Amino acid sequence: LIIPGLIKNQKSWKFIGNELVQFNLNTNEKFTRIWANLTPLSSLDGFFVLNDNDVIIYGSGNESMNTKSGFYKYSLKDNAIYSNVTTAKVQDTLYDPNKVIIQNNTLFKGKKQLSQDGKRMLLSTKNEIQLWDVSSRMKLYELGFDHDINAFINNEGTKVLIFEVSDGKSFDDFDCHSLNISTGILSSKAFNDNPYPFFDPTSYTCNCENIKGTSNEWICSDGSAILWKIDTETKVISEYRNFKNEAFYRTRITGFLPLPDSKKLMLSVLHENIDNYNNVTNSKQDNVFIYDFDNGSQTEVPQLNEAK
Repeated sequence: LIIPGLIKNQKSWKFIGNELVQFNLNTNEKFTRIWANLTPLSSLDGFFVLNDNDVIIYGSGNESMNTKSGFYKYSLKDNAIYSNVTTAKVQDTLYDPNKVIIQNNTLFKGKKQLSQDGKRMLLSTKNEIQLWDVSSRMKLYELGFDHDINAFINNEGTKVLIFEVSDGKSFDDFDCHSLNISTGILSSKAFNDNPYPFFDPTSYTCNCENIKGTSNEWICSDGSAILWKIDTETKVISEYRNFKNEAFYRTRITGFLPLPDSKKLMLSVLHENIDNYNNVTNSKQDNVFIYDFDNGSQTEVPQLNEAK
């Protein structure tokens, strides 16, 4: 089936649930969402694209709901206020570094991370973070969030990558934040109605590492078969490397360890088949290897593999 005008400038259309969505083929970023209540139809069954502004949508009606069956020309320009998806990054100032803050110097219990230079420490709990200066043993800031978070500090200790569970209508919706420690500015982007498979930052196995040489690029593992790449400047999340083995039902990255002062990760990958009761029937553990981001090479680690 060829739909004229379906793909243009890397933008395309598809149904996600009961909504017609315009999205970017490369990044899955969504631009437009059209649902039945924006039309005289009770359900949307199909569509074809007329031009850059008009989409013909057809569907069925329901007499009790006073809706009609047939075709409807939907104007993107006229309905932009309802159907456009906001793609601009939201910014907020969490604190003013030029103002004096009176706070205690209490260290709370939580996940601890050090910047690679060892100068900054990040502590994070279910919905709070603390930033500390290591040399002076002084707490810089303590910040709270409305929902559960997962936070990571970059190599230089200048930025924090934060994922927060959102109030979206889907269980896998989340917000991606980037906190500039020196300015207190938090830039954010909501990720809603995500495709499958997609990055799951709420997973308890989620781990992210800032790639050496850049403060904005990160590699993350959520415990699935996929390594994800995240750019905190553009707020784009994309698949970087998939270790899926088609001979097995599922694949999981079970080890994710950055090697200091390098662009390398030590990884271990497990492949499994399961029965109808989710019991593992057979599995295969790949040899532990070092992945090099510069050239994409994999080098096995004999000492660790002999110890398995």
